Amino acid sequence: MQYARSRTLSPHSGRYALVRCPDGRVFIDRDGEAFAHVLNWLRSPGSGHVDLAGVSSSMVRRVKQGFGFFNIELLV
Repeated sequence: MQYARSRTLSPHSGRYALVRCPDGRVFIDRDGEAFAHVLNWLRSPGSGHVDLAGVSSSMVRRVKQGFGFFNIELLV
């Protein structure tokens, strides 16, 4: 698997404690606006590059932190 060390798979590995909502969904406590970029990339990773053209430097930093949290290295 391409990102076997990422935290996106680790909830199923037992390495990290999961926080579940009352309805059983897993709660991920991350910056929602920055996480949207991570989530969109996870849906179709393609070249490993995230296009952040026109995004503020603050948001770029937050998006990089988001990818770092999930242990995913990419070109930003």
